[in-house]
Amino acid sequence: MKNRTIKLMTRLLGLALMSFPVMAAEQVELTIIGTADIHGNLTSWSYEDGVDYENAGFARIATFVNETREKNPNTLLVDNGDTIQGTLLVDELFNGEMDKTHPVIEIMNYMQYDAMALGNHEFNYGIDYLNKLQDDAQFPFLSANVFHKETGESLVEPYIVKEFDDVKVGVIGLVIPSIPNWDGTKQGILDYDYTHVGEAARTYVDILLEDEDVDVIIVAAHTGVNGNGSDETSATVIAQMCPEIDILLLGHDHVRVEEEINGVLVVAPSGHRQVAEFNLTLTETADGWEVTNRNATIHEVSEFESDTTAEAIVDYAHQEALEFLSDSIGTASADFQPENEIAHVAQGYLEDTAVVDFINAVQIEFTGADVSGAALFTSTSNLYEGSLNYSDVFKIYKYANTLVSVEVTGKELKDYMEWSAGFYNTYQDGDLTISFDSTIPTFNYDMFQGVDYKIDISKPAGSRITDVIYKGEPLEDDTTLLLAVNDYRYNGIGPNGLNIISAEPTFQSDKALRTYIKEYIEDKGIVNPDVDYNWEVIGTDWDEELRAIAIEEINNGTLSTGISSSGYNNNSQAVSVNDLIKAGLHPVFNKYEIDATKSITDQVEQIDDIVFYYVGDTLYALPLGDDIEGKNLTELLATIK
Repeated sequence: MKNRTIKLMTRLLGLALMSFPVMAAEQVELTIIGTADIHGNLTSWSYEDGVDYENAGFARIATFVNETREKNPNTLLVDNGDTIQGTLLVDELFNGEMDKTHPVIEIMNYMQYDAMALGNHEFNYGIDYLNKLQDDAQFPFLSANVFHKETGESLVEPYIVKEFDDVKVGVIGLVIPSIPNWDGTKQGILDYDYTHVGEAARTYVDILLEDEDVDVIIVAAHTGVNGNGSDETSATVIAQMCPEIDILLLGHDHVRVEEEINGVLVVAPSGHRQVAEFNLTLTETADGWEVTNRNATIHEVSEFESDTTAEAIVDYAHQEALEFLSDSIGTASADFQPENEIAHVAQGYLEDTAVVDFINAVQIEFTGADVSGAALFTSTSNLYEGSLNYSDVFKIYKYANTLVSVEVTGKELKDYMEWSAGFYNTYQDGDLTISFDSTIPTFNYDMFQGVDYKIDISKPAGSRITDVIYKGEPLEDDTTLLLAVNDYRYNGIGPNGLNIISAEPTFQSDKALRTYIKEYIEDKGIVNPDVDYNWEVIGTDWDEELRAIAIEEINNGTLSTGISSSGYNNNSQAVSVNDLIKAGLHPVFNKYEIDATKSITDQVEQIDDIVFYYVGDTLYALPLGDDIEGKNLTELLATIK
């Protein structure tokens, strides 16, 4: 920690002793290991694919922890949440089971974690289950911004203090306060307030400094750098409000972070395939211990062998999962997802496909709804031709959501559809591909069944949904419909969230949506990739020849569609005609042997990727050969945007 107090008597004593020989200052080396977003990965075994990828999980991290502790006993091990949920093993066999010890807690107990900050997914199964997990854990859960509405009592410990060779280290936990928006229907969730992360951090940093007299402050905040643009959830705001923090460990976004904000070292591993290591040197001064050196390293979990003892502790759960997956539940008559036009962009985000139609069909079947909304959770979601088992269900529905039905008006449904359609970037003249908003996760783009509609991406977000047809007629604002969605979506857009939908649910399932999908397949025996193409994206006006060139060059790696800084998608930037020109790929420019990658004289100005060629001496200004004289330049000039 930076020196924070100046003690007059200590300074005077220091001056009095200046005439004596100076002893070397005592130093303490402190190591902090941080994990985040492990999402139930006990080992590196993928239950969806039936493969050990040897690149993830607690068992491999355990090896790194053991090696680090051997090198430096002054090692602190902290997890930053979203830990218990996420694999087929934990979600289907353990989560929510009050009479079972969770294997994630067992392996973390073996690894001797010092603390775990709560993530949003720890709330997925209600407060009673969260408390049960804390009872089983041999380490404290932390969160300094969750308080009971009536008693004001913190749900779990807000912080801990650990001591290493007389150095006192305080660790504060924080969770993104959007829990009611996502899990408001779960047991006990709405009994608690979830407060501003920066304000909570400020309160407990002061407590650590004034009451606990710590030398190092670590904050494990389960949120992202920008907090989706909200100060209430932003880690940047935490650093700005609390410059005394030495280490700010982040999570939630599944994005690697290594930066300094307002003097605070801010780091996040991207998930279960990475682990963060911090090394601090503390030097004893007249005023106490001071952090005189600090650094951070993010390691790939694939660097470490698996700890066989850790594997043995949870092998019973692994075997139970393999047995669970051994039975066929039905057959797919063909693949459900078409081949992608752009290799890394799922076609299901661009057109109606069988995967989302299938999920919507299940939701309608079990609720009797008129209309349904569902998302394509990952770009690889698919049911492949042949025998299906439960791992295939997990491939198309990775989250442990439950099923909700609710009455909506036509206006509410259209507002919900507009909210979803904000996923697309607005089409610009010259674009050759469709791109997605970098701030919106793909799992927040819902597609709808039960209505026909168009999405006009030439229009700004909020004004894109057109031609909404319900039962053969235009959907009126005052029409009442029964809508089926998952609980996450209902909480996000319902009364506790954006309030796009105002009514309370008419039905809330106890079973997970994945269970309904499994039962649907079992009942049908054979499922077909049926698509009714009830929606389409419109508003594009591109040259098909140039688009074909663009797609070919994207697929061979010459052109990029952009990766969003949030990590939410890898298609955040449209490829345009100007991109072809600048890359030397435009056929007309090539025909006239123009190298558009070179400067063309000061007769040319470029503003925001638009190249302006000034009138007068146009032929002279362009790097054309002498043999161009007299040729028709209409074709060439028509390409200039």
